[in-house]
Amino acid sequence: MSDALINGLAGAGGGIIAQLITYPLQTVNTRQQTDRDLKEKKKKLGTVEQICQVIKNEGWERLYGGLTPSLVGTAASQGVYYYFYQIFRNKAEAAALERRKMGVGDGSVGMLSSLLVAALSGCVNVLFTNPIWVIVTRMQTHKKSLKSQPGQELLTAPDEEILAAAEPPPFGTAHAIQEVYDEGGVFGFWRGVFPTLIMVSNPSMQFMLYETMLKKLKQRRALNKKGNNGITALEIFLLGALAKLGATVVTYPLLVVKSRLQAKQVTNGDKRQHYKGTSDAILKMIRYEGLYGFYKGMGTKIVQSVLAAAVLFMIKEELVKGARFLLTSKIVTGGGYVEDVRMSNVRLFLGTIIIAIALFAQFYKKKFPENRDFLILCIVLYPSLSFFNVLLQLIIFTKEKNAILFTYSPADSFTSTGLVVSSKLPRFSDMYTLVIASSDPKSISANQPVQFTKSVTQWFTKDGVLVEGLFWKDVEALINEYQKEPKKRK
Repeated sequence: MSDALINGLAGAGGGIIAQLITYPLQTVNTRQQTDRDLKEKKKKLGTVEQICQVIKNEGWERLYGGLTPSLVGTAASQGVYYYFYQIFRNKAEAAALERRKMGVGDGSVGMLSSLLVAALSGCVNVLFTNPIWVIVTRMQTHKKSLKSQPGQELLTAPDEEILAAAEPPPFGTAHAIQEVYDEGGVFGFWRGVFPTLIMVSNPSMQFMLYETMLKKLKQRRALNKKGNNGITALEIFLLGALAKLGATVVTYPLLVVKSRLQAKQVTNGDKRQHYKGTSDAILKMIRYEGLYGFYKGMGTKIVQSVLAAAVLFMIKEELVKGARFLLTSKIVTGGGYVEDVRMSNVRLFLGTIIIAIALFAQFYKKKFPENRDFLILCIVLYPSLSFFNVLLQLIIFTKEKNAILFTYSPADSFTSTGLVVSSKLPRFSDMYTLVIASSDPKSISANQPVQFTKSVTQWFTKDGVLVEGLFWKDVEALINEYQKEPKKRK
């Protein structure tokens, strides 16, 4: 299986958790962006008020209108993006190696080339998946008729049945597809594609803002008489947040224009609210709504983005640990090493005995004093086994520390030792360390330990999804480096 296909499949599961949790905010945000009040004076509802209004008038299910195509779109976007990212990345790496042979550069892909690769991948992704997001926007902005009408309590039962029968069916994906096609034909599914293509520059803009602020901060620290020019993890976090905020403020108007173009066009004859294209939408918004029209719903968007980031931040550390363990285990054992699970098996065995005794004592039919001997046995055994389990935990803790995998030596080798794979990800840091060492460092056949320390951002998407193929390459390279290390001599 090619690296491009591996990355495409791995990226296809991206952002689902954050999508489910923050989707009501996305729906409200899209409705705010497509609200065309033309400077009319009316009370502006806040995010919470608008959510309550949707629930009251249309039902809570409308907050999740378009969820199914949105999840499909998220998966498709991640898959398409990382498939073509890997293709373009491979070409960039090949070009860098060619330049190195010609004496230009060190053979690595530069930052500008990386940004270009990301931008090209983003453009291909937009062209492929734009129809899905047009459908999502239509479903999010579709407004259901009020759940109750004035005077409805005076209707007789037959009248209520007639009204229920006359109520339009739920607005589903098929209805949205038909509506888009009827309105604009096949090309209607690519409405808003131009501002979306421009928005691909958001990550590049974010990076440039981050690098500019980081450079200024380092220069300021360099002038510090104390000589402390280091940048803390908190400062890096704040710079990243400010850069993201700055890029969002600059590109948000394009997001509003895209939503306006993808939403159902007004058919009441008012040309001020009907947009023929991107430039027409921008000019009419400037003329009839002013600068404020380009930033409608921005507060909701920021809250939704922060909430999604917070959710991903909470699960990211555990995701890193679990994914690293599974992938590292797969790669190491795939190289002929067999996992050593003796300590884990002993711990599980002791835990099973403790649970069995507790359950047996709980459901033992005889009562005191008939069960006195059995009760004494439980009192003696339970703390004894618990003590041995705690002792085992201490031994494992002192021996393993940050180790996530122990292996035996390969079955067909008489000179190699087993491996100890350790990982470390400090809290509130993105720098992940992976170490491969010998399980018997005193042995003359033991290799020297090897390690790498890299930012997890290299292996995760902006939605916190692990791209297995990228991490796979780094671990395999580390294993190859370990195997090339010279053995210890007597």
